[in-house]
Amino acid sequence: MEHSKAFTIASWALRLIAAVILLQTLFFKFSGARESVYIFSTLGLEPWGRIGSGVVELIAGIVIVANPDIGYATLAILVGIGFIINGIGLGALGWGLHEARREASRPG
Repeated sequence: MEHSKAFTIASWALRLIAAVILLQTLFFKFSGARESVYIFSTLGLEPWGRIGSGVVELIAGIVIVANPDIGYATLAILVGIGFIINGIGLGALGWGLHEARREASRPG
């Protein structure tokens, strides 16, 4: 099936945006940046959760850009979106609640 030039350009632009969002956090996860270690330690997932999520995000980012089959790219994008939503959810609920409890328990 042939797609129009506009569809092809839009598809690649959206795929690149999704891949960049996924891949930009990998440096911090794989290098053991203090913030990343703190977040995953707070959630009880350090180091395997940090490294494992980084590996899955790396694979998803590569598949989004490298695979010309739109089906695999769509699956990779959905995996990536799942990780993004999961990160936001854990940050808002898990990590945020932990920090609120910690602040509330401080004297003064």
